[in-house]
Amino acid sequence: MGTRFLATRESDFMQIWKDRILKSGDRDTLVARGLVGPARYLRKEASREHTGITVSKAPGLYLGQPDDMMTLDPEVLRIEMEVFAAIFAADEKKALMAGGEVAGRIEDLPTVGELVDRIMWEAEEVIRSLPQRFIKD
Repeated sequence: MGTRFLATRESDFMQIWKDRILKSGDRDTLVARGLVGPARYLRKEASREHTGITVSKAPGLYLGQPDDMMTLDPEVLRIEMEVFAAIFAADEKKALMAGGEVAGRIEDLPTVGELVDRIMWEAEEVIRSLPQRFIKD
């Protein structure tokens, strides 16, 4: 739900981030090292490069092994700081943008109120359909 709420009109995330979500397809995320553990990023050149760095310099991430900040290659942290800073500089090419697998299903930027109303309506539709799914003739 974080990615879905990020992609709303009121969200204070950079517009380039929201636009990237809208452009994402169903296989447009990658998992790589994040500042506090594994993170999922929207697929683009910067995230492909970061995934490659994670594979080569912090492969334990994919095996559930936490980073040891004392032995982690300082180059990894330097690169991470650069790609995160690029977000605030609105540098779409260099920015590393987090986003969940749901990104490929997001096609609009509603208000938060519109989004919550939609979620509630869809949940009510599912609940209304339950008896038909379980009642056998």
